[in-house]
Amino acid sequence: MAGRLLITYRLTAPEDKIPEIAEDIALEQTAELPKEAIFYKNVLKRIVGEIDSIESKTVKISYDISTTDLQIPQFLNLLYGNISLKKGIKVIGLKIPKEFVGKFSGPNYGIQGIRKVFNIKNRPLLAAALKPMGLSSLELSGWCLKFALSGIDIIKDDHGICGEFFKRVKLCQEAVNRAKEKTGKEVLYFPNLTAPMEDMEKRIEYGIKRGVRGFLVSPFLIGLDYSRYITQNYPLIFIAHPSLSGTFFTNERHGINSEIILGKLFRLIGSDIVIFPNFGGRFPFTKETCFNIDKSLKEGFYHIKKSLPAPAGGINLKNIPSIKDFYGKDVVILIGASLYLKSSNLEKTVRDIIRKFN
Repeated sequence: MAGRLLITYRLTAPEDKIPEIAEDIALEQTAELPKEAIFYKNVLKRIVGEIDSIESKTVKISYDISTTDLQIPQFLNLLYGNISLKKGIKVIGLKIPKEFVGKFSGPNYGIQGIRKVFNIKNRPLLAAALKPMGLSSLELSGWCLKFALSGIDIIKDDHGICGEFFKRVKLCQEAVNRAKEKTGKEVLYFPNLTAPMEDMEKRIEYGIKRGVRGFLVSPFLIGLDYSRYITQNYPLIFIAHPSLSGTFFTNERHGINSEIILGKLFRLIGSDIVIFPNFGGRFPFTKETCFNIDKSLKEGFYHIKKSLPAPAGGINLKNIPSIKDFYGKDVVILIGASLYLKSSNLEKTVRDIIRKFN
């Protein structure tokens, strides 16, 4: 399908209505006119979506890649623009041609680049989140120091942490620097990057000056294309949080499959690490869902680097070995409440976890 974007839809409708709905999608997402009202042959031939196949209630439609203008906003418009306002249409598959992907650089580091930063070759990385909301910057930096000294690899702000950005970044980065002086181990702190757009790059620049190597971003909160913009313009490590994205994939009959959103799309816009709920936790993600996201983050995708999956959301210390077995060594295991519950003996807890990976 050179030069064409192929989208697979699952439709919820009577089977005899599927061809009609398929044609409606092909028109609605492009010319946005009834077929009989399109008087231009070149528009019908080149712009309107072409129905590739219909099998039961699964429909494949291809689109000329020029209809995306090779940019993220229009790509999203074509992927699920007007039809998101209709019912019973779910995007379950996506093949993007090289011409489009070639416009994007993807993750700055990817799996191998991040491993080089930490000099960790054969085990999963461990991450902790600074929480809860309501703590002062000084209190959060205290937890940051405790986690860094324990042997945790990555420490990130919880995605809801806001306020006192500059003070928090200063104190938390100083904490990981002190820990490194004491242990010699590389630990990275990722501040949560959320602010009015006019303040965002000021915060990035400040973080860089303080020695921050990366940021936590929520692409659906700050904008998917703005996420792409900062990852392409700042050679840092970016962790993507899925906040707000669940509106696309928690309905079986409507939306876009999670592996497309959290896998292919987040990877395309430059996410080095992607957080998503692990199966068996407090969110309704299945093993199949997590397997598909993991695969989408790691499979071949032209020149785009592979991203590290970061399953989270109620991970229990007891099931960490099984998580490594499921995802393999290339995974960031993000642990929240379980570490806080073990805070009185955190260093031993982390050492025990790492020992199980060797």
